[in-house]
Amino acid sequence: MDFGLMYRTIPFFLGGAGVTVSITVLSTLLGTALGILVAVGRVRGGRITSKVAFSYVTVTRGVPLLVQIFIVYYGLNTLVNVSPLFVGILALGICTAGYLAEAIRAGIMSVSRGQFEASSSLGLSEGQTMRVVVLPQALRNAIPAMGNEFITMLKASSLVSVISVVELTRVAYQLKQGTARPIEMYINAAILYLLMTTLFVKGLSEVEKRLGIPRQTIGKT
Repeated sequence: MDFGLMYRTIPFFLGGAGVTVSITVLSTLLGTALGILVAVGRVRGGRITSKVAFSYVTVTRGVPLLVQIFIVYYGLNTLVNVSPLFVGILALGICTAGYLAEAIRAGIMSVSRGQFEASSSLGLSEGQTMRVVVLPQALRNAIPAMGNEFITMLKASSLVSVISVVELTRVAYQLKQGTARPIEMYINAAILYLLMTTLFVKGLSEVEKRLGIPRQTIGKT
């Protein structure tokens, strides 16, 4: 084991880790926005809207993420040239929206019917009630599940390396090619993934504690 080589390549890995975090944050923000729309469509939409939202969740959760990445990548590139980084963020965002939609929908369903009736009696429209009263509570209730999904996306972002996005896993691959030391390079990547997920778990636990949310097991394999 060449520990000296592992140490000397750390700056390259830190650069890749920065790209990984950026992809994860942006795709999660996109997924959250889409997830809210899909969740509201399932709960409060009409018959057609509800079916479309349900179909979206079924497809995004049923098709492997790698296949979704390839579909978005080759599909978009038949129309216009787009950067692999943009495709990676878009594909991850579309996928995670299906999972977040279910977490947010569960949060919406946990809000008591009495709050809808009280809002109506105060003169709030259905849209205002959803935006001002229901969604803030639903998002709070969905924080543990959303944290799980963020960690899943942090690890799943490694899949965008197949379309040449130079994130953490791609950096390890490139350095492996240049140094012919695959074990050291992938151990470096594994250490950084573990460090990032551990820091996020600790941060999320602190947020849950401050908001009075019951502790849950965080992260998926």
